[in-house]
Amino acid sequence: MVREAHDGRARHHPARNAAESWLVNTVRQQAQAAQIGMPEVGIFDSPEPNAFATGARRDAALVAVSTGLLASMSQKEAEAVLATK
Repeated sequence: MVREAHDGRARHHPARNAAESWLVNTVRQQAQAAQIGMPEVGIFDSPEPNAFATGARRDAALVAVSTGLLASMSQKEAEAVLATK
């Protein structure tokens, strides 16, 4: 599932395209490697490449990336950014 924010409203939906599927799978693989729970995955609309993680605990978190990050970085670059979150 992907959480997406538009006009201040969050919506959940299954991955709709290859980029969203890649993002969810990459976050899942990294969470498994770190032995933490699967965080929610979010995409927010912004032309600037950006990513963040938030949550009260490692097992209850949200990892979000901007549309600008997905559009401007290779998968290898984006994977490295996600690994820091």
